[in-house]
Amino acid sequence: MKMKSRKKPSEHDAVELKNWLKKIIDSCDNTFHFEGAQILINKFQEICEEKSDLVEVQDYFHIKYNKVHGVIR
Repeated sequence: MKMKSRKKPSEHDAVELKNWLKKIIDSCDNTFHFEGAQILINKFQEICEEKSDLVEVQDYFHIKYNKVHGVIR
């Protein structure tokens, strides 16, 4: 079996990944879900070329986390 090489995502791929991560974050409704989402965000950080993309996803995560846990109303 031939393994695919790991390459840096293109700008289009990064947009798709951000949108996918936001869908995952939107589906979180408890701490366990948020822990899984954080792992995915950490993996995104490893391949993310644009700091602004990472910050956008992290902010989205924190807003949803705070809303679910009643930190900010």
